Amino acid sequence: SAKKANSLIKKAKVYNSLDDALDKFTYVIATTNRRRFLNKDTTSDFKRISSAIHDFEKVAIMFGPENSGLSNEDLRLCDLIFSIDTNVSSNSLNLSHAVAIITHNIFRLSHSKIRKSKNEKNNFTNKKELSKYFDYLFTTLSSKKFFLPKEKTESMKNNIYSIYLKSPLTKKELQTLWGITKKLTK
Repeated sequence: SAKKANSLIKKAKVYNSLDDALDKFTYVIATTNRRRFLNKDTTSDFKRISSAIHDFEKVAIMFGPENSGLSNEDLRLCDLIFSIDTNVSSNSLNLSHAVAIITHNIFRLSHSKIRKSKNEKNNFTNKKELSKYFDYLFTTLSSKKFFLPKEKTESMKNNIYSIYLKSPLTKKELQTLWGITKKLTK
C-alpha cells in the first residue's frame, strides 16, 4: 500500500510511549485543528515548519489518532502547534490527507532554505534530556507538596512545561536549570 516505500517501511520503529519516541528530537511540531487552551506557539504557516527543519538537528512532526487527535498531555513536549487552514464548517481532515498536505509543503519549501551549520543544530537539548529534567523536577515538587489541590496537578504541570519551553533550550541552558534545581533542593 506504500508504493516504492519499502525501504522506509523497513526502517519504521514502534515505541512503547510517546516520550520514548521523542527522546532524540530537539524540536517537536504537533498537528491539530482543535482549539487548545495551552500556552503554546501556534501557526498555520508552512514556512515555520520548513524553518524548524532547517534550524534544528532532529525535528519530529506528531500526528494524533484519526478518531481523537492529540491530547493535551501529548502536546507537553511540543514546541509548536500546527494547524492546516480548513473551512470552518468542515475543519477535520483524514490523517492520511493531513500527512500528505504537510509533507508536500515541506518538500516544496525545502529547496528555498539555507541549512544552518551542524554545530548550531547540535546545540539544542533533545526531548529525552528535557523529560529527565521534568521527571526530576516534578518528583521533587511532589515531595514538597507543590501540586495542591491534587485535581489541578496536570494543569500545573502543563503550565510548567509552557514556562520552560517558550523557546527551545540549549544544552548549556538545561545544564544551568539542573544546577539551579539541584541547589534549591539541597
